[in-house]
Amino acid sequence: CINDLRQNLAEIGQELYVAYGSPLKVLPALLKIGQPEEKDHRTIVLTSAQPCINEIRGNAKLAKVLGENTTLEDIWQLTLHHPDDLPSCCQPEDMPTTFTKWRKRMESQKNPNVRQPYPSPNKDSFSKYDKNCLGNLPVGMNGGFDYLPCLTELGFVNPDTQLAYGYGGAMEDSEDKRFIGGETAALKRLHDWMWNQDRLGSYYDTKNNLSGQGYSSKLSPWISMGCLSPRTVYFEIKRYEESRVRNRSTSWMVNQLQMRDYFEFIAVKYGVLMFCQCGPQCEFQKWKDGKLIHDHNMSTDSSEEDTYFADEDDYCKISGSESYTSGLQSSSNSSFTGSMSSNSSTGSLQGVGGTFDFDNMSKLLKNDEDDELGHNNSNETITENQIKPKKEDKNERVWRCEEKFFQRWKEGNTGWPLIDASMRELKVTGYLSNRARQNVASFLVNELKFDWRWGADYFESMLLDHDTANNYCNWLQVATLMGGRINRFNIIKQSLEYDPDGEYIRKWCPELRNVPSQDIHTPWVLSKLDMKRYEMEAYPRKMNSLWRGYRQL
Repeated sequence: CINDLRQNLAEIGQELYVAYGSPLKVLPALLKIGQPEEKDHRTIVLTSAQPCINEIRGNAKLAKVLGENTTLEDIWQLTLHHPDDLPSCCQPEDMPTTFTKWRKRMESQKNPNVRQPYPSPNKDSFSKYDKNCLGNLPVGMNGGFDYLPCLTELGFVNPDTQLAYGYGGAMEDSEDKRFIGGETAALKRLHDWMWNQDRLGSYYDTKNNLSGQGYSSKLSPWISMGCLSPRTVYFEIKRYEESRVRNRSTSWMVNQLQMRDYFEFIAVKYGVLMFCQCGPQCEFQKWKDGKLIHDHNMSTDSSEEDTYFADEDDYCKISGSESYTSGLQSSSNSSFTGSMSSNSSTGSLQGVGGTFDFDNMSKLLKNDEDDELGHNNSNETITENQIKPKKEDKNERVWRCEEKFFQRWKEGNTGWPLIDASMRELKVTGYLSNRARQNVASFLVNELKFDWRWGADYFESMLLDHDTANNYCNWLQVATLMGGRINRFNIIKQSLEYDPDGEYIRKWCPELRNVPSQDIHTPWVLSKLDMKRYEMEAYPRKMNSLWRGYRQL
């Protein structure tokens, strides 16, 4: 992405300075903050406005160190609709808890206009500048007009493996065989998919497919990286409707752009509460006059001056890794290990979304000897009588937290073919179809009963198209923590419906390559003799679902 931006700027006579380091150190050094030269000019630093706490806090800290002569200006550019153009009933602070309600509100107001994208700059768009006006980076930091960090410098241990990341998945039958970063590749993909392949007109009928480059636009990685504006996509859809066809496929594509907007505005509304274990509507959160007490102007004090993002105390440590789950309070009687910036005397947490009272939040996680997933220390299957389902309240859910079983989900070793194929594709390529994402998320949350944030955190670390608001809000919906219907998927039905011949499963689960199509969706029902005949002994044993409907399988 950066290299493509540099090349495009060079075509209009501009250069791009790239540095690797904390913005709290790099920008003050380049702008000569605190030096005599600083008083000779005023500077404006532009940054993309973001809805989530890490970025908000990072920018607040940066504004403090830039000095009086430098202004930090946030530019909102994430969404199809600009917040200033939304009707009063559709503003972020009044967002309903379901997308359909928000969409209907928008339609009742005759949908606000979408702003036209700015035209691309040319050589006459910029004035000349003096390179010598930039200061020097601190010792140990790299940067320059010809500099671009390599993968090893960025911390990757096996660069060759990372360079292969993305092959063999959703884009393998495309011209480039994988996702290529940058605006140039994004516009090429948009034109090729929509016009050359003429896929938009049939998008509604193919959107749930699992394999192939053409079933969906695959534009999300470029949109999430800022290489492609949702507005550019929108106006290209409108041009397609005028010149070729307008049908439910083109309307559904616009619908997907609006859903992306909805999640971004939901993140604006709820702030840090979006990462609370029991969801943004948790009964412990503070509301006034029907609205959430919300304050993004939180303290930016930090013991580490170079910590650009949230302080360590705003993270919760999950199984040895720091996860962006700021809403969780680790109480003294909880089996969950973590630390929060909290008031120990009152049992409360002061955050962006207001004050949390966690005195009653002691039932965070369950800790049993038996794993309830079909395996205990003696390798005996737990009986149905040992797994007693009960009616759950979203504020009192008992979430699982066993790392070894979560690892099986991550690695695609659950014994459920459709889930395993999807998780293996994610690990190899960094991409999953929307249908596959919904399936694996529902399986982790609804069948295995794991804390939804474990899955959201893993997606954040793996997805090429990761967007914080869209990722976490989708997981909240799967966990039924944003209102609306229960988003539980019957995995066997999904497998039969969307991979009837088992082609997708065989591709990612070679252990099952010899299993007949009628058995590949439920290989655990095969006899030991058949398993040996099909050479599938290496395929992992099935993890038992904790959902009552699967008890007899």
